[in-house]
Amino acid sequence: VFEHRMGNLDSARHLFHDALVIEPANPYVCQAWGLLEQRNGETDVARDIYRKCTERRPQSEVCAAWATLEFGDGDARKARELFKLGLRSVKRGLKGRVAYLNSWAEAEERSGNLAQARSLLWEALHGFPTAETRIKLAKLEARAGSLLKGLDLMKGVDSEAEQLSANAYNGWAFLEMQAANTGRTRELLKEGNAKFPMDGALLQTWGTLEEKCCEYETARELYSKSVEVRPTAVALVAWACMEAKLGDTARARELFKNALRVDPLHGAAYHAYASLEMKQGNIAEARRIFELGLDRDPSASVLVGYAQLEMKFGSRKDRARELFRRGVSQTRGDASFIWHAWLTMELRERDPLSARSIALEARKRYSGNSRILAASALAEAMSARGVPPDLEKSREFFKEAVLLDPFHAHAWQTWGVHEFRNGNEAIARGLFQKGLNNCPSHGPLWQACGVLEGEDGNFD
Repeated sequence: VFEHRMGNLDSARHLFHDALVIEPANPYVCQAWGLLEQRNGETDVARDIYRKCTERRPQSEVCAAWATLEFGDGDARKARELFKLGLRSVKRGLKGRVAYLNSWAEAEERSGNLAQARSLLWEALHGFPTAETRIKLAKLEARAGSLLKGLDLMKGVDSEAEQLSANAYNGWAFLEMQAANTGRTRELLKEGNAKFPMDGALLQTWGTLEEKCCEYETARELYSKSVEVRPTAVALVAWACMEAKLGDTARARELFKNALRVDPLHGAAYHAYASLEMKQGNIAEARRIFELGLDRDPSASVLVGYAQLEMKFGSRKDRARELFRRGVSQTRGDASFIWHAWLTMELRERDPLSARSIALEARKRYSGNSRILAASALAEAMSARGVPPDLEKSREFFKEAVLLDPFHAHAWQTWGVHEFRNGNEAIARGLFQKGLNNCPSHGPLWQACGVLEGEDGNFD
């Protein structure tokens, strides 16, 4: 693992090979080697490593890694079979089972299957009710557009009695911060920091809170302490982004460079660093950073960021599409984000035929992804010269999206706007109301509903 992080791929492979000669079914070696191959686009090699290990003895760690690969490759049926196989081999009793269910739920959520993720987390919560699982479920609800529902799940959790971990404090504080509950967020972070003074992630989140409150000197001190405790690319990037926002470009650049020295495989650091150079008008330098990222870490954030640069600056749209194609062809992890970004780009280009073609490909791999279905609906609703909209097909995709995930606020909003623009005010009003019933804290839904009522003269 160390050799891989240092960029010595061949050495890492030789070491993993030698380890498996000594112990052919070691789950940690198989998992780590497989993840290395996935990271480098060698999906078939990774699959073969997982398969050989599982044939010798199914083990939960390897089954979960293999299942995640299959989710990324769009084979949800195979992925779930593997997760079920791994569940039967979980060690550590009930606690181990709950931890495994949480991992499975995370993979389902990353693939856009929020209903399945929600079901698994509830199963885990009923089997062994912990604040950790409750926080995971609350965060899922918040990401699905129902922040208030997420916060409701946290009611009654006693941080002292539950003996929360540092991660749990961090997750809960982040939820409260999203809801703009600044006082409660600060309380949780102070309490967590008192119990875990050497946890850098808590200090970083606290820094983010103070940055949001425009307490920049305090935020800087907290980011600095986080890096002192444990230098991580995540903390350095957060600090760099604040300095860039405050206009200290030189300091931001140095922090981004430090982040990449700490973790040369951190895709988000390349993306954020290149974005800074783009804003400064240094397009050639931004390209250089993205190229470096492609060489070291061809992750979704690097590929999507680079493609967006090519679409925005210059006429290299074919290069942008080439980058998207490369991204969806790699299955280091879930590629649904890349498909969605590509589809969104084509929608912005007002190219319904390309958008529909890409949407069709995306649905073949992610048929249960609500975001891709909602984007497919927009592609069908779009028209261009000689290409009429297919409003019925658009409605079907919107309907499927909200059936799969009733808490997908953006799907309710865009479907309602679609109906409103086509003169169906009563239908639009009903859709907005259903969306708000499920996602009462989603601002754009309230805004869309307000626009409709304003157009109808209902100003009160």
